[in-house]
Amino acid sequence: MNEKLKQPVDRGEQIKQGVFLEMFGLNAEQMEILKGRVKQADGLVRVFVHPMATDQVGENIENQERVFQFFARTVNSDEAPPVIILENRTEMDHWPKDEGEFSEGVISLPYDVYVVPTLLHVPYPIVPGKPIKDEVDSSGRLTDESFEYAREGFTKFVEFLDSIGVRKVLVGGTSLVIEHDYIAKCVGNFINFMDELSTIDVKLSLGTAPLNRTDLKKLRPDLM
Repeated sequence: MNEKLKQPVDRGEQIKQGVFLEMFGLNAEQMEILKGRVKQADGLVRVFVHPMATDQVGENIENQERVFQFFARTVNSDEAPPVIILENRTEMDHWPKDEGEFSEGVISLPYDVYVVPTLLHVPYPIVPGKPIKDEVDSSGRLTDESFEYAREGFTKFVEFLDSIGVRKVLVGGTSLVIEHDYIAKCVGNFINFMDELSTIDVKLSLGTAPLNRTDLKKLRPDLM
């Protein structure tokens, strides 16, 4: 777990501490709890796309401190709506799944946080029960077959959000850039697929890097 998440919170006589749960693997009781929290939040969830990501040479992304701080405040908040993390499939160990793993004050969660493994370096969920396909071509882009797999995974993600009553998503994370007057990279591509495959209202949170809401205000005022 990243050192920047070591922000224990005193919650008095809290009976149960939240844990990180794989969203597509919830049991019936956990599903009902999540649906109840979404309803309580008037259909709102927060999504963080690869919040702990680094660039391809392992360096921190510009302005990533902003994402770290915003993410830590959100998951530690008693008032936050349900939080969903999209995480690279190779980095799932960032998120401990046993309540006992918090005994040394790594992080304090008032509620469970939901994690979705994605294909490597892209914000597209792995399809439950199917072999992973994230091969890339010589330019580094997903092959046609892998892109169809990615599309299927994202469709499953949207169907899940619909099934729990989500009507609005606030999205943050890394990376968000503008390429040729088009939002791109992980956060940008998440938004692009949501625009195409979902009717859920998507807004940009304050916790993005390297670009932020101000940088996109003219290009995508609909995300403000």
